[in-house]
Amino acid sequence: MVVAEAGHTAIGQLFFEAGPKVGHDAVAAFMKGAMARGRLRRADPVVAAEHLLALLNAEIMPRRMFGLPVNTSKANIRKVVA
Repeated sequence: MVVAEAGHTAIGQLFFEAGPKVGHDAVAAFMKGAMARGRLRRADPVVAAEHLLALLNAEIMPRRMFGLPVNTSKANIRKVVA
């Protein structure tokens, strides 16, 4: 519903800032700290967080968005993570 209304109102921005952005910012802050400690290669932590989050969603989220079946067995989750 938010996606459908996002082009007509500010609901998309409001929703993103109240939800997903909070998580994205937390991941970016975590990565920034890891970069400062030498645990990760230095890069833009915001971009690195966006890339990591996209990778985490890559094999499951698009299918879920279109109502397609998703194999969420432990074996498949391990395969996706690997």
